[in-house]
Amino acid sequence: MANTTHEYFLILIPIALGIIGTILNSFALIYFFGIPAAKLPDRLLTLLAITDLIICLLHPVTNILVAQQSSCGNHDNLSNFSWKKLAADEHVLGISDKMCLAGYLLAITIVALSIGYSGFITMTLSVVRTIAIVWPFYRVQKSVLYASLATMYLLSFLLYVLLGFTENSLVFAKVSFIIFLVLCVILGASSAISIYRLHFSSKSLSEERRQENTRAATTVAILSAIFCVTNTVAWLFNIIRTKNNSSSLTILIYAFLLNSVLNPVVYIVRKEKMRVSLATKIRSAFSLN
Repeated sequence: MANTTHEYFLILIPIALGIIGTILNSFALIYFFGIPAAKLPDRLLTLLAITDLIICLLHPVTNILVAQQSSCGNHDNLSNFSWKKLAADEHVLGISDKMCLAGYLLAITIVALSIGYSGFITMTLSVVRTIAIVWPFYRVQKSVLYASLATMYLLSFLLYVLLGFTENSLVFAKVSFIIFLVLCVILGASSAISIYRLHFSSKSLSEERRQENTRAATTVAILSAIFCVTNTVAWLFNIIRTKNNSSSLTILIYAFLLNSVLNPVVYIVRKEKMRVSLATKIRSAFSLN
């Protein structure tokens, strides 16, 4: 009975986080889509909210499948199942089990790519903000930027597929962690450059413009810090669990979900217009009742 209660508890927490994250990111998307002639940073935040929404919707589903792994061919370690094992038709009892496992792998693949892509978007947002502060008259080419993001996503997909077919899952975990560390180094460097420039080299700017840049740079720095802290916990845990051949995904799921839930909270806290829009929608909803 105690084990059953513990299992339900581990399932309910990701579901609760997923629901909260879905609501917050949905509101963020409604706000960002409603901005007329949105600037590049807001478009990047829109992309980030979309990836966070995907993570909040699908990550709890994969957690439920892992917890109830008997529903997928009685596989004894679903969290370590791979496309290669599915292609080889291992541990599959029938067509329904194979479809269940394929659905799980598809969901976890989309989640993994979304987690990586959120890092690329956060990095891009940080670099774009740094460029705007250091070279205020330089205009980033949006078409080039979007093409770069699309290329990053394609390369991430190819890398994920290739590593997903390797026999050594520890290689996958280590390569993913190295990519994550590179992202964090870029995030830290761009944030440090922005802060230095704003505090020591922005005397030529008006006070209003300086405050606007400082607030925007601080928001990006907070998003960067949340990404690096939560993902450090997640990827280190992933390496440890892979070395120990553990099927536990608890900390991994909580860390990734927490990142996607906290991001829209940062938007709401840091953006006054979003808070006003949220308050207006809540009042309208209650007035209709």
